Amino acid sequence: MSFMSIFTTHEQWYVIEVRGSTDYIPSSVVGSLELPGGMTFEEGETVSHDTIEEWLLNSAEPPCTEEMATSIADEIWETISLQLHDYVSEGCGPIRKPDDLESITLKTAWGARYSAPGYLDCTDWCLGETEDEAVAKCKELYGSDDDEEDEEDDTNDDSDIRQWDSISETDDGLLVCSVEISLPSDLFEDDDRFADYAIESARESAPDYCVPAEWSAERLKGNPSEITFLVTRTSRKGN
Repeated sequence: MSFMSIFTTHEQWYVIEVRGSTDYIPSSVVGSLELPGGMTFEEGETVSHDTIEEWLLNSAEPPCTEEMATSIADEIWETISLQLHDYVSEGCGPIRKPDDLESITLKTAWGARYSAPGYLDCTDWCLGETEDEAVAKCKELYGSDDDEEDEEDDTNDDSDIRQWDSISETDDGLLVCSVEISLPSDLFEDDDRFADYAIESARESAPDYCVPAEWSAERLKGNPSEITFLVTRTSRKGN
């Protein structure tokens, strides 16, 4: 994992069970589940085909017959399965049919995973009540004894430092360096958080990142797999 770093985030998650395996998906990535109108899904609650069918029988207005409740629950659970299909990790999925999806729990927690800035490579998420707990679980599952040594070696090895895509000097003596950073499109929901993480990725991997400078990030392009930002560092020449 020497080429990867741990990324953490605190948010709500869909904790899903698929054929006996558990996966964690940020709810902000998927959006709200297509539940029946009036049915709530709040922190700590678990929803399944059976709970939807039970709600339709006992709480829906107007009331449903058993046959109608089963039919509607089948349709809704299939829709929810399709909502989650593209986000389930390879280790847990895929969801081949609605019955593969057993349940979904809404949980707020810290998430941690290894990712490679500028690439799509990443591990599955690990959750914890605290950031340290999530990181510890991630290191236990995906890290190695050589991680700390590798990180120290990377710090002192110029060959592993990202080079700027372009370097220019303005008429008033400013040095402008820029680099394109590509990130997995499922990291965040809004561009501001993407931009902040792109800047942080560039700061950590670019030469002299610790020297005082102004940083900015502009979205260049995006697709269902990744989003690319142009990160720019501006400083006085000589810094």
